[in-house]
Amino acid sequence: MRWVRKLGIIIGMGVGLSLLLSACSKPKEASDDSVTIRMSWWGNDERHKATLSAIKAFEKKYPNIKVKAEYGGFDGVEQKIATQMTGNTEPDLMQMNSGWLDLYSADGKGYYDLSKLDELDLSGYDESALKQGQVAGIQNSVPFCVNTWVWAVNKTTFDSLKLEIPTTWDGYIEAAKKFKDGSYPTQLSSSDLQIYLQQRTGKSFVSDDGKINYTQEELAEGLEWYQRMVDEKVTPKLQEIKEASAQAGSGTPSKEFLNGEWAGTTQWSATVGNDYLTLKDTGQELILSEYPKLSGDNKAYVLQTIMPFGISRNTKHPKEVAKLLNFLINDPEGVKAMGLTRGIPANKKAYEILVENKQIDTINQEVEKYTSTTDVMPKNKYLKMSRIQTAFEDNFESFAFGKTKADETAKKMLEEMQAAITQFDSTN
Repeated sequence: MRWVRKLGIIIGMGVGLSLLLSACSKPKEASDDSVTIRMSWWGNDERHKATLSAIKAFEKKYPNIKVKAEYGGFDGVEQKIATQMTGNTEPDLMQMNSGWLDLYSADGKGYYDLSKLDELDLSGYDESALKQGQVAGIQNSVPFCVNTWVWAVNKTTFDSLKLEIPTTWDGYIEAAKKFKDGSYPTQLSSSDLQIYLQQRTGKSFVSDDGKINYTQEELAEGLEWYQRMVDEKVTPKLQEIKEASAQAGSGTPSKEFLNGEWAGTTQWSATVGNDYLTLKDTGQELILSEYPKLSGDNKAYVLQTIMPFGISRNTKHPKEVAKLLNFLINDPEGVKAMGLTRGIPANKKAYEILVENKQIDTINQEVEKYTSTTDVMPKNKYLKMSRIQTAFEDNFESFAFGKTKADETAKKMLEEMQAAITQFDSTN
């Protein structure tokens, strides 16, 4: 029976060798399970640091998932993403810009359908917020924040002049008479011209089907209204605002604003909290106020935009990417790390996490209330397109700098915007 015993020894050795090889292969299997995904965004240093901190926390929680961060300033982002989307080399997770859905996903199939990912919890969002990330009923993106155009006033300056904060444009014209030379109640921009036109007509600049809603006469009247605000000393000239901003540096309030001479600002809600804190450090109080109206009863429409995140349709690791996105918008660690660097979260769950962690200060709680209770006229796909925005902005600046008259500016602006709309429609 020796051969039986020898056979048993051989079988035993084979089993042992098999177990040994299996044991040796475990590290390789673990290595095979690890994946690397790419995430891109743009912004300032504060946003970069916050996002990198959130990624580090994510990788600690999910050690098998590595995240390659691709970030920088906004310059060149549009061209870069166009090249990547065309070549199917875009990052797995992308901070998106206005208009990208219409450019790259006209049929809703340009990005991954987020509703198909069980790893992603979207229950903290209002349906209206989610809808803005849908194309053809497909959830292409999810908003990180709701960004509303707000009217902020330096209450300290108004109190020092014994002025009530006005609620109408005429009220601001009267208030401006109390300001000394070189001082103004606020600072107006091209966005305020758009809002004025919405107030005057009750219509958005461009309809959802690509029709410009204003006549040349209406647009010229709007430009003349803006010039009146300059002439009546409600706002500094645009050239003065730009020069002061350039001297202060990117993201820093001008010295005229900091010392209370320019006693107001209109800007996106995502950034107003920084000005609030800066003025607070100087002993001044910045508050949100009702957007001025034409009269006592007409509604003030406020533009609204959303900073979305989308997942590449070409990603090879949709579940892992969904885990990353979910971590950033739902997980307490990710939410706290991201903070307010992209504005107040649209996700109510994330908002509550930041409130509980005392990361939502008074001004940002006011912003959230302002955003949720103010009548808004959201930007449609045309107003989000960079070429259409450029046609409006460049011509407005030409007028504001005194290079062109109201009628010729209105005519050229309408022609260039219509040409951009026509081109967009023909290619999409």
